[in-house]
Amino acid sequence: MSSIMVVGDIDTVTGFRLAGVAEAYVHEDAARTQELIRDSLQRDVAVLIITERAANDVRSLVDRLRSRKGIVKPVIVEIPDKKGPLGKEDLLRKMIRRIVGTEVALEEKR
Repeated sequence: MSSIMVVGDIDTVTGFRLAGVAEAYVHEDAARTQELIRDSLQRDVAVLIITERAANDVRSLVDRLRSRKGIVKPVIVEIPDKKGPLGKEDLLRKMIRRIVGTEVALEEKR
């Protein structure tokens, strides 16, 4: 059965554990986080949720996994930690623009 894995600061990990995510690990250093991510590739992890700060420490690995052609697992989702977003461009918007080839804007219903 596919699972969800979370890597981030202690508050993020605690929140996800309270929400029922069993595989939640505190980001201590880049080497350990890389090891966790590589291990997730060998198992049936469908979604990897990682805080932006943790992802920045292992950016080359995260970007390499995202750029793999034809392989969709795990889906890597970067989220802000308790300190808030890092202020960079919305990664989801960037991925959509790369896939679709143009900016996609949604209008609010009034």
